[in-house]
Amino acid sequence: MRTNLLRALYFLFAAVLGMVVAGGTSHAQQIRFASESIWQSASGSEQTTPVRLIDYACDSGSGQVCDDGCSRAGWVGSSELLFLKPFQSEGNFSDFNYRTGYRGTIGLQRYDGLGFRVRFFDYFQRAPGDERVDISSLDGEVYDSLVDNETWFISVGAGIRYLDFFVGDSPDPADGDSLTGVGPVITAELQRHLTDRLSLYAITRGAIIVGNSNDFGNANPDETGSMYEIQLGGQWSRPWRGALLFGRIGWEAQFYNAMDDSDSESLSLMGAVLAGGIQR
Repeated sequence: MRTNLLRALYFLFAAVLGMVVAGGTSHAQQIRFASESIWQSASGSEQTTPVRLIDYACDSGSGQVCDDGCSRAGWVGSSELLFLKPFQSEGNFSDFNYRTGYRGTIGLQRYDGLGFRVRFFDYFQRAPGDERVDISSLDGEVYDSLVDNETWFISVGAGIRYLDFFVGDSPDPADGDSLTGVGPVITAELQRHLTDRLSLYAITRGAIIVGNSNDFGNANPDETGSMYEIQLGGQWSRPWRGALLFGRIGWEAQFYNAMDDSDSESLSLMGAVLAGGIQR
């Protein structure tokens, strides 16, 4: 199943990659969703800093100089190191320690903020009594940057997530709970710039997964679960060739609802995050 999903995501990425490259070199339509003057007029104050939607009235392929509201086409990506500890809703775990997990993202974005990215997450933890938590996921996601100015950055995305979830008392798949499946995922990212280099950020994701589960040897072909992620922190960034190089430090919580023990029991991962990457 994982091989088939990887192939599907590969072909989806190739198709969207062609769209992004083609769109990045075409002439932009003269569209302006919100102007500074309209925002100030509505607020009744000339001193108000506007929250302006991205201006598509410039074209990076035409030789024009983009204004403050124009994104630039190119590759985007990030690498994250997460120090997470598992928690169980009914306290059935022995004492897990914090353990590193990894998340990597790579994608391509058009000059108007529309892009496609692939994101991979992997976490494995084993307690002294051989209890273990083994979770990995793979996302294919289309996203768009909606607001990008000196004060705010807002981005949203949606796509498909593949999840491989296992919590057990030993390596034996029949000695634990698992859920393997796919479902829709949505993402929202908000940044509030404090200076030209520093900002606060919040990222949230949610997914609904359906697939096959195993409850201590009892196979269930049509199971469902949901998961949510929240990451909060600070970001430092600097311009580089029309993009931003950034570093982040933050705190993340992941909640896996009704996946442990195939009933109302839930699992959480929580801990610190260090990240770096390139953002358009």
